[in-house]
Amino acid sequence: MKNICTFLFFLLAAGAGMRPALAQKPISIGVRAGVPLTDLIEADERSDIFSGTRHYTFGPTVSVNFPAGISVQADALYKRFSFGRPGGFVGNFPAKDTAGNSWEFPVMLKWTAPGKVAPFVNAGASFRNWSGFDQIGNFVTGQDFDEVDDSKNVGFVAGGGLAIKLGAVRISPEIRFTRWGTNNFADGVKNLLETNRNQAEVLVGFTF
Repeated sequence: MKNICTFLFFLLAAGAGMRPALAQKPISIGVRAGVPLTDLIEADERSDIFSGTRHYTFGPTVSVNFPAGISVQADALYKRFSFGRPGGFVGNFPAKDTAGNSWEFPVMLKWTAPGKVAPFVNAGASFRNWSGFDQIGNFVTGQDFDEVDDSKNVGFVAGGGLAIKLGAVRISPEIRFTRWGTNNFADGVKNLLETNRNQAEVLVGFTF
């Protein structure tokens, strides 16, 4: 997390230093929001555990803009999900519903064609931080352990859409796909739950 914040700081500093050299704004900031098309986690079909992802994602976005339509874009997108069991017990332990949070930090190289309504494509790496898994150990095994391996929270992200200029505002609807490296859950949990390695979402950015 510290390394990501440091990287974003240097992006902002680099953009500020380019102000005299660029006709366009060197830095664009705004918000990005949308709808996940896939679940973040999936339950084993052989179990009666259920899982679900909230139908929203949102967060701030920043771009450092270079000539020829090239930019470096970084987002911080929040998602929330839940899982549980309708009732009864898991082994000898009472079933509990629990929820988790996901913050994703995609950093992408982006190319935008010229024009007021212009297509764009982007690609890069995404980094994810999980939280809110306090109950999962007892939920599955009745024991406390490290449920999620944060070192595996890196994936490849790519997308494309349209950039629409409306005065000082740029609206950017897009479809984005992320391929995560591997399942994040540790042994003992991944037999019942696993993180979805394929992620698709529809996003709309509003930048200034």
